[in-house]
Amino acid sequence: MVGTWDGARDFERAPRPANPGRDRYGNTTWFYLYSDSVDHDPSKYHLLPFFAVLAPEWEVWRSRDSGLSGGQTGYNNGQISMHPGHYNLGQNAILGWRSPIASTVSVTASIGPPPQSTCDVPANGVLWSIDQDSRTLLSGAVSPGGATAHPELTATVEAGETLYVVINDAGDSNCDTTLVSLAVETL
Repeated sequence: MVGTWDGARDFERAPRPANPGRDRYGNTTWFYLYSDSVDHDPSKYHLLPFFAVLAPEWEVWRSRDSGLSGGQTGYNNGQISMHPGHYNLGQNAILGWRSPIASTVSVTASIGPPPQSTCDVPANGVLWSIDQDSRTLLSGAVSPGGATAHPELTATVEAGETLYVVINDAGDSNCDTTLVSLAVETL
């Protein structure tokens, strides 16, 4: 099977949101998750249980039914928007892609701050990683107002194996909204 997957394009929006979400081929491949610790351990990842439409082009899955202090992953104006939970919660924001096939894939991403931050409190940025199950393949940091990272990699995946984009608050969750694009393509 030859395929391409795009996290934002495949995001299932209201009125029929889904978590886990389907890809354009009908496979359940996308997962919007949070962790109950900062460890990169998929056994501690949980589906974000609450869905909210915050604005016409801003729909999110989040760990709490109201407020913005919990972890969230969603769709915002054509990109995936992620925010880790409050640092006291120790919640990473996680986007998961589960491979429907055994293949070698190309993974391209962009990970960065929103173009115009309205943050009026001190912030320290985020730590990000792209993991294959619990193994980190690439990682880095993005500072508030800093440059967007553009990681690319090639990975061999088995059917059912998962790649994750993990956003960590680096010890302080102030102003940690992170815009992410994730595309996966078979080679």
